[in-house]
Amino acid sequence: MFTKSCFANFCFTLFALCSICLFAAPVHAQSAQNLIRQGNQKYSNGDYGLAEIDYRASSEKNNPKTNHTAAFNLGDALFKQGRYEEAAAQFEQAAKTGQSAQLKSNAYYNMGNALLKSKKLPESIEAYKNALRQNPNNADAKYNLAYARKMQQQQQQQHQQNQDQQQQDQQQQDKQQQQDQQQQQDKQQQQDQQQQQDKQQQQDQQQQQDKQQQQQDQQQGQQGDQKDQQQNAAQMNGQERKLSKEETARLLEALKNEELKVQQKLKQRQGKANKTPVDKDW
Repeated sequence: MFTKSCFANFCFTLFALCSICLFAAPVHAQSAQNLIRQGNQKYSNGDYGLAEIDYRASSEKNNPKTNHTAAFNLGDALFKQGRYEEAAAQFEQAAKTGQSAQLKSNAYYNMGNALLKSKKLPESIEAYKNALRQNPNNADAKYNLAYARKMQQQQQQQHQQNQDQQQQDQQQQDKQQQQDQQQQQDKQQQQDQQQQQDKQQQQDQQQQQDKQQQQQDQQQGQQGDQKDQQQNAAQMNGQERKLSKEETARLLEALKNEELKVQQKLKQRQGKANKTPVDKDW
């Protein structure tokens, strides 16, 4: 993100502005200027936290002659501490209070760097544009603007790739879910078919058993009927043989008696016919 000329520009701007404010400040602003000088010394020694204190104290003086320098240097101290959003706010304040296009351009440039560190690419791009509007020859602003735009493009591409990947993952999940549901349905259908086949097989077996039992019952019934017929036939044969031996004489005697009765009745009828009186012929 930063070039060598960029860092050199930070240092040059920092100390150049301090020297300008030092010699240009009137007597009544010496206190604010002294605080800035003390902060610069601590900043040079790497004591960024202590430098921040002095710069804030100078800003509280609210001296128009030193406000820009105090805000700009405070932004540098905050930037060194990794507090980029706070630094960006101070650089923006420095840009508003800068008395020249060069000072404003440098403040916007550092503001863009702080925003870039905060991963606020659209805001950093706009800050670099403002730096170039104040000073079109600001080479560092041009370089970092191109860099920020490239990062934004990559970020957008990565975002699009992430969205595409998420969409593909979601489609894959939906497809897998549909496959799982279809497999579950197929499995359930197979189970239902198997249960139906088992049920049909049981019914067929039961029908077969019932049919066999019916056939057995019929055979047993036929055998029973044949046995009864044989028994009845045997009884009848036995009775016929018995009648032919024991009752033949009685049957003949009965027939004779019946014949005699018939003959007697005929004789009686004939006798009555002979006794019929003849009508007198008067």
